[in-house]
Order: sequence, then C-alpha cells, then structure tokens
Amino acid sequence: MPSPFRLSPVRVEGRLGQRVELQCEVLLSSAAPGCTWLFQKNEPAARPIFLAYLSRSRTKLAEELDPKQISGQRIQDTLYSLTLHRFRKEEEGYYFCSVVSNSVLYFSAFVPVFLPVKPTTTP
Repeated sequence: MPSPFRLSPVRVEGRLGQRVELQCEVLLSSAAPGCTWLFQKNEPAARPIFLAYLSRSRTKLAEELDPKQISGQRIQDTLYSLTLHRFRKEEEGYYFCSVVSNSVLYFSAFVPVFLPVKPTTTP
C-alpha cells in the first residue's frame, strides 16, 4: 500500500536561527479532517512528543510550546504545515504527522531535521 502521506521536504538541514517549514499532505480520502504533528528526539528510548493538532476549525499547540517559536496551520483541505521559526539545537530530531481514518491511526514517515554535519578533518 502506498504511503497515505506526502511529506515535503523529505529531509532538512537546519541552520541555527533559520526558519524551517515542513508540510504534510494527507492522501487518505477517508481520513478525519485534521492532522497531528509529532516530534521524536534522536536518542535512545525517545518517545514521540505531541506538537500540534490542526484542523479546519482549530489549531491546538502543545501547552509548553511558544507560538512565536513553533506554529502550525492548515494550508488547504488536506495540506498541513509546521514551522520552526528560529531553529534551535534542541529541535533536532524526527518530525512526522498522524491522522485517523476509519478508527485506524496512521503515521507518516519521519522527516529528519538536523544541523549540518561538520566535516571531520584529518591531520
């Protein structure tokens, strides 16, 4: 079965202080209106963290998030975005979205968002 999501971009090289925008398009025609964005740190035993729920009628950010730092919006019927306004080191990790369709919970693939890897110099 093809993925029920289309994510863009598929990976991000974030720069400190720069804006990072991710988009998730839901391709399931039977999906409930609305999309949840989640985040998982790149560390052992990390758990997914709720970031935002977006739908036509409401936007709900996780309570501890600063809306000036991170925001989400529904762009079109099935297209949702998540924006990190000033990328920080602690926001490195994997971002993904989730929807419900016919009482089944679907998760997208991960979008890795990391700072550029510093090239190792050999003496």
